[in-house]
Amino acid sequence: MFAPSTEVLAGTDVDAPAPESEAKPPDQQSADDHGIERRPTASAEGDDRPLRLLHVHSGNLYGGVERLLETLLAHGNDLGEGTPGLRQDFALCFQGRLSERLRKRGAEVVDLGPVRRLAPWSGMRARRRLAAALRAATAAGDPYDVVLFHGFWSLGLLGGGAKAREKTSGGTPRALWLHEDPDASHWTYRRALGVGGDGVIFNSDFVHDRPASRALLEGLHVPGERGVVLRCPVTPPSPVTADRRAEARASLGVCDQETLIFIAARFVPWKGHALLMDALSLLAADSTIAERPWSCAIAGDAQLPAEKRRVAKLKTQAERLGIADRLRWLGHRDDMPEMMAAADVYCQPNTGPEPFGLVFVEALYAGCPVVTTATGGGREILKQRRAAGTGSGANRERGESAGLLTGIDATAVAKALRTLIVDPARRRRLGDLGPARAAALSDPTARLAQLDAFCRDLSGRSAPVSHHRPAAPQATRTAA
Repeated sequence: MFAPSTEVLAGTDVDAPAPESEAKPPDQQSADDHGIERRPTASAEGDDRPLRLLHVHSGNLYGGVERLLETLLAHGNDLGEGTPGLRQDFALCFQGRLSERLRKRGAEVVDLGPVRRLAPWSGMRARRRLAAALRAATAAGDPYDVVLFHGFWSLGLLGGGAKAREKTSGGTPRALWLHEDPDASHWTYRRALGVGGDGVIFNSDFVHDRPASRALLEGLHVPGERGVVLRCPVTPPSPVTADRRAEARASLGVCDQETLIFIAARFVPWKGHALLMDALSLLAADSTIAERPWSCAIAGDAQLPAEKRRVAKLKTQAERLGIADRLRWLGHRDDMPEMMAAADVYCQPNTGPEPFGLVFVEALYAGCPVVTTATGGGREILKQRRAAGTGSGANRERGESAGLLTGIDATAVAKALRTLIVDPARRRRLGDLGPARAAALSDPTARLAQLDAFCRDLSGRSAPVSHHRPAAPQATRTAA
């Protein structure tokens, strides 16, 4: 998950001029003082209307958060049998790949206008446009129930347009949806604390348990029950047949006996591309697997100048290590299910903690075993606990995993990859565990129902019926 580009957006704490209402004592301020009309009070009984949510985000890049927003939109009506679903609109500062894809799905996208580091007035304009969108919805008798700010940047720079800094009756509830590992020293964190909020969604237990997250709840004055863990919903792929897998591999030029290692990640340092190159060079030098062909496919496009420079350095590294002929640079791909179907192993050896790891869940759904480092969200996704009383000793605390966790070390990563290259049967066993684990973490119906319940609590609207959760799917991969 990613914060907005620091090259474009960070570095300036964009402040709006103090509104005239700040001259009044807090107890004399009203929602109208902040340009926001009071929301009609909903009946607590028999409320079967769908919630109306507004997602606020920068929109300048395309990565895990942006794919999450698309998934939320795609599954907004999949809350379970008899439930009214969610009505979801979006407010973005930058128009591009995300805004185009959301509009193609029929979403309403409010253009807040670009917010730039050297133009403080652009933040003021964005907040005013956000406030205007909320006023228009209320005036039309169809107010938003909750505004969801995705990340510190969005809440810190844009939150003032959704509700007053001092909580006022009748304002639209707002929540922070946290996708990053919180850094209490960063200006966006401090800015978000100054703006305030009514609830926080954490994308993993790892992020929830960070000291900066606990300080965040205290600083926002959010009670513990309104700081919830909601893992990213991920759409399960269609079943992977042998023919579909063979077709996907053929499109990449992968032969039948070749082990295909795959990574799909933004080109930021902690995603571990450079560490993976070092590990692959050790595999290439391992004479004991010289007769076992393997290659690595790398998906992702460089979206920022720094990322383009990093890709160039990675290619130079591959040439220096003598593994360039084993690599396939795929660029941006919209066919991730097909790429996961083609792969034998998904390897992303993060050198820093991943807040969650949506792509790991995609790999598990596809029955593709994962190799990653034992840190952050990747560790959380792969590690499972056995039920109390089963197993013995150290194994009692460790359930079966759908992948291998390693140290942040090229030798350890290479060892894990070698293990799966020489043992196809073990690859299949690990892969077979993936779909059930993925569904337990990220089943769209369960996660959207959780979001609905969280937002109903914030808005004071009762749930009309209990949510239905489907059974976990079976393995979706067929061995070639």
